[in-house]
Amino acid sequence: MTANELFKAILKDSLFQEKYNLSEEKLKNMVLHEESSSDIVEIIKLVIQGIENRTPERSINSQVKNYFKI
Repeated sequence: MTANELFKAILKDSLFQEKYNLSEEKLKNMVLHEESSSDIVEIIKLVIQGIENRTPERSINSQVKNYFKI
């Protein structure tokens, strides 16, 4: 499974859509390498791209913290 396929699979999940109040129509148009307006989607992208690029877990964690300014 490619990074983009994984990203799309997560977005298609009905529990994910319901929990974060995201419409299927809005999610259908999201792309892994383009910015979205959803924080949770951006974090999922950071993690998927980090794994795809073999980024160390500490660096991914740091990127997530930086995103939320923690």
